[in-house]
Amino acid sequence: MADTAASAPSAPSALGLASAPSGHPTDGDLHFAVADYAMFGLMMCISALVGVYYGFYKRQDTVQDYLLGGKSMGIFPIAMSLVASNVSGITMLGVPAEMYTYGSQYAALNLSAVLVCVAVVRWFVPVFFKLQFTSSYEYLEHRFNRSVRRIASFLFGLGLLLYLPVVIYVPCLAFNQVSGIALHIIAPAVMLICIFYTTVGGLKAVVWTDTLQLVVLVAASFVVITMGILMVGGMGEFIHRADSGGRLVFFDMNPDPLTRTTFWTVFVGSIPDIASSHAVHPTALQRFLSVPTLRSAQWAAVILCAGYILTKGLSCVTGLLVFATYHECDPLKTRSIKKPDQLVPFFVMDVARSVPGLAGLFVAGVFSAALSTMSSGLNTLAGTIYEDFLVHGLARRDRAPTEFQASLIIKGLALIVGVLCMALMFVVERLGSVLQVTYTLSGITGGAQLGLFVLGLFVPWANVKGAMAGGLCSLLFMGWIVTGSQAAIFSKQLTYPWLPTRVDGCANNVTDILHDKDMTWTNSITEMHTNPEDTFVLYRISYYYYTLLGALIVVVVGLVVSLFTGPQDLRTINRDLLSPAIYGFLPKPAEKASSREKSTKVAKV
Repeated sequence: MADTAASAPSAPSALGLASAPSGHPTDGDLHFAVADYAMFGLMMCISALVGVYYGFYKRQDTVQDYLLGGKSMGIFPIAMSLVASNVSGITMLGVPAEMYTYGSQYAALNLSAVLVCVAVVRWFVPVFFKLQFTSSYEYLEHRFNRSVRRIASFLFGLGLLLYLPVVIYVPCLAFNQVSGIALHIIAPAVMLICIFYTTVGGLKAVVWTDTLQLVVLVAASFVVITMGILMVGGMGEFIHRADSGGRLVFFDMNPDPLTRTTFWTVFVGSIPDIASSHAVHPTALQRFLSVPTLRSAQWAAVILCAGYILTKGLSCVTGLLVFATYHECDPLKTRSIKKPDQLVPFFVMDVARSVPGLAGLFVAGVFSAALSTMSSGLNTLAGTIYEDFLVHGLARRDRAPTEFQASLIIKGLALIVGVLCMALMFVVERLGSVLQVTYTLSGITGGAQLGLFVLGLFVPWANVKGAMAGGLCSLLFMGWIVTGSQAAIFSKQLTYPWLPTRVDGCANNVTDILHDKDMTWTNSITEMHTNPEDTFVLYRISYYYYTLLGALIVVVVGLVVSLFTGPQDLRTINRDLLSPAIYGFLPKPAEKASSREKSTKVAKV
């Protein structure tokens, strides 16, 4: 393998490979130039100007305008906003790190996305579009009761408050790496831009900013990938290096749920995870309801699927390309970077140095992805808090706000939530394991929330007691599993070794940081490999299954409790609250049955 790689064209600056004409990249080489700062600043200014336009020149003074864009949005910007909301800086930096350290099995997620798209278009969107609820959790109130709705809303808000600070922290960390500017300066400035255009401009500002940011991100990704492939010697050499390094692993069919990453863990485990964000998440439903017709909403869902697969695919290719570039000189082992999440900005700065402004444009794209997720979250969470916790309380006190007042209240909530997220981001900075913990916690809240919607849409016998019991059991059980697994990981009792990397192609004699047969490269350079059999079996379940497991607990417990406490009468249930997938299994409605009986009696007389 070494002979083959040596004979191929090498990266001109890739960590100072022995055959490269230039030396090891220095800190100065990997910092922004003036053109990079100009491109980054331009993107941030445009985002702010969009908020100014929709906040002051195209005013949105009603709740429907602010949350749903007046139901006049086009399919394309809505679909782009949906894609952008699902692509954060974590995707752009975390997915390539996954490919670099564990291989390409993660790409099986794209197959799951296709199945979820079909289900969303046929079984979910028609129900919610017909009901036209401002908040997705309003559905749970009509299907069950207000208590179930508030529980789900609280879980959504809590999960989002934990997730959004991480979303913005990761790209800020990347910008700190390529600019040298302190994180405490970067983060507030960028957060204030996001809070500004979300608070002032409403959904229209969020949607059009998302569209612009997504286009920039995808375009910059294509350029960087093309340059990277040319740098390693072409597509053939790129594939050869990824394959010979053991990164091209697509069909590991091991069914063991305790194995961290296989085809089945990714494919099966990703279906409920994607469904949670595409089918029932308030951000997605808010976008689906902002178009004028059901067909438009369904087309937006289809485009969402295509865009989701495209962006995930670009991230996967980027990760493999980073490995192919540094296949003989791992920047983690040489301590050029400290964490896998820093691989992409390091690679981009190394590859794009010859094109002024390209690195700045790419990092701006990563920031834009984070801002898209952040802005969508602020907009949706503000609407959820207002609709699910404030509006009924105000109405009971005979203080029902006017449309204009309600719009101001929601904007104020978006501002408060944004400031809170900005404060929490500095907590994230001090807790090194928060990124992993936050992803794991999303499996708890995401599974419980998805389970409640599946119970309501697809299990017509489910009643209020079943929904409450299922949600509570899911949260308690998954909380126990997550706590136990994280404790095992923190104590180094449970580890997930990375795939092997090399340093024999490095220049400057860095081979002294090298292989000890008793060591395994995992989350640190010299971490001892432990025996996972010592860990309780449930703690070793792949985290890909967390959302699935949480949702299944809700459905199973909810159905059993409902059957024992008096199941819902299928003849009187409102069919508009059920998915079209189960219409064929329902008896005739009670009203139609009684009318038919009356006509039969008349005929007999």
